[in-house]
Amino acid sequence: MLREIPRTRQIAGEAPRKWYNAEELDLVVWFDPEGQPMEFQLAYDKHRDEHAVSWSNDRGYSHYRVEEGPRAGTPLLIPGGGFAAGRVTAAFSAQAGELPEPIWRFVLDRLRSYSGPLAAAPESEALRMQRALERMGFNAPEEGDSTASSPAAGD
Repeated sequence: MLREIPRTRQIAGEAPRKWYNAEELDLVVWFDPEGQPMEFQLAYDKHRDEHAVSWSNDRGYSHYRVEEGPRAGTPLLIPGGGFAAGRVTAAFSAQAGELPEPIWRFVLDRLRSYSGPLAAAPESEALRMQRALERMGFNAPEEGDSTASSPAAGD
């Protein structure tokens, strides 16, 4: 089941976010000033051929292959890859039971609304999401450490 990672790092000047984790899924949700979900990124197939689908009101759907970066534990978002919407929607539905209702409805409604084809995210979008992951601690090495840290381990 997707469970919230406590104390997700927040970035000054950016919308607040929450991060949820399960064996094969990661979900990051950004919130508007009223506390309602407004954007998400769902990473899936984490231990096989990892991909991520994102949705926001101003950019619509984006899709990425997730590859290991130059340091262990450093994900890189590469625009593209096929999106198996039905399978991803089913996987999310099976893991969303413990999410707050506004969050699972928001994500599930957008996954179900996908009608394809899914255009690859422009490079600038991929870089924006990569920077967001870095600020969350995915790519940031611990002080005095040359390996990347996971926010789940260090926060």
